Amino acid sequence: RTVSHPDLWLWLGDNMYRDGSDINAKRLQYNKVKEEARYQEHGPINPESPIPIMAGWDDHDYGYNDAGNDYVCKEQSQAEWAHFTDIPLTEPQHPESPDYRPGIYNSRMFRKPGTEENGIHVIILDNRSQRDPTFSRFGECRGSETRMLGEEQWAWLEAELERESEIKIIGSGVQVLPPTDITTRIPQVYCAHD
Repeated sequence: RTVSHPDLWLWLGDNMYRDGSDINAKRLQYNKVKEEARYQEHGPINPESPIPIMAGWDDHDYGYNDAGNDYVCKEQSQAEWAHFTDIPLTEPQHPESPDYRPGIYNSRMFRKPGTEENGIHVIILDNRSQRDPTFSRFGECRGSETRMLGEEQWAWLEAELERESEIKIIGSGVQVLPPTDITTRIPQVYCAHD
């Protein structure tokens, strides 16, 4: 049996699948994930060997398939996400934080072992709660004006990228490159195809 001792636990999105706006149903699915045996044994909730946790989300744990800024339960979904990921009350993405801000984007700087020097800088983006429609069925298309991140998150990301570190890791719940399978996907079905 292999025993791993990770230094960090990352949830990068679709941490559970429960589409829709029934937050209680989302909670039940999140609880199933937290009760999974390997997570209980090796995850950050094991009090004998806690692991730092960082988390993002994607469409199915945020709202529904391809959901964006049109989702009506953003705040409730963020609160449930914060509960699931055990985000401290002091973090701005926690709804009870005095510095609360909408969106779950977050970062953490890890020091080089045995030093006070910046080592690995992990940045997690929120590419759902401020995302413009990607398909016309979700609302009016904005073409080349389509946004994945809001202005506040962009400013935050720019400041994070300015921080000195040995390595930067950026986590995203969605792909960051355009679709490459143009034989089955027609670019014009995307709102930002231009």
